[in-house]
Amino acid sequence: YYRVLEPGVIEVGDTLVLENRPHPKVTVKLAAEAFFNPKADAALCAELGEIPEMFAGWREHFAKRA
Repeated sequence: YYRVLEPGVIEVGDTLVLENRPHPKVTVKLAAEAFFNPKADAALCAELGEIPEMFAGWREHFAKRA
């Protein structure tokens, strides 16, 4: 998954470069598993709820579960 920081056009063959990964241990898989697991660890939910780059609805969900 990528987040668009600056709109533009990309074409086949263009290179995508990871410029920043502020939360290296948080993966899409980890967040999705925690989101859909009603027994997810409260500390993990609290951590996920504090990530500013996370979709606001998911942050709220995690914060409530923490």
